[in-house]
Amino acid sequence: MPNIDNPVEELEQYKTPPDIAADIAWDVVKSRGIIPRITVDLGCGTGSLCFSFIYVGAPYCVCVDIDKKVISKALEFARAEELADKVDFILSDVRFLSIRKNVSGSTVAMNPPWGTRVRGIDSFFLEKAMEISEMIISIHALPRDLEKNYIVKLIENNNWKIIKKEVRDFPIKPSLSHHEKKIYKTKALIVEAIKYGE
Repeated sequence: MPNIDNPVEELEQYKTPPDIAADIAWDVVKSRGIIPRITVDLGCGTGSLCFSFIYVGAPYCVCVDIDKKVISKALEFARAEELADKVDFILSDVRFLSIRKNVSGSTVAMNPPWGTRVRGIDSFFLEKAMEISEMIISIHALPRDLEKNYIVKLIENNNWKIIKKEVRDFPIKPSLSHHEKKIYKTKALIVEAIKYGE
């Protein structure tokens, strides 16, 4: 998967580790046999989650990002891997994204900004995901209190059911000028949810 060159700190552009992206896609498509008709990767970066779903058999993915340079790099990768016919790219701020809502068989798989730079931005991503899909797999900073966490409450208060919560190590490679460690290790919460009635 392509790396993010010169990431924008305000956008919290940290690449989803390939093993996490692959495990998420494999668990959904191969282990449980759920094949999304459409996979949407909001805040896609260079497309780690999108391409992981395509590699395990998902037929089509839409990558959305506000940064033209990462969209361009993801498109180059799709062409090099002969996947361009299975992926579409949208250059847009997710908060103002206009896309067809609740398409049957649609899944959002995303690693949104965690809200360390713009407070609450992760909530905007989740709200958009719930608006346009029937299933969500989303990666977030691990909260101190999992049950009282606002991400969990936001999902449940919108008539969605959390069916899986998983805590994973999330290594962040140095990519910004202030990074001093070779690898910064943090914990991530991966939440999977479906609309009630699905």
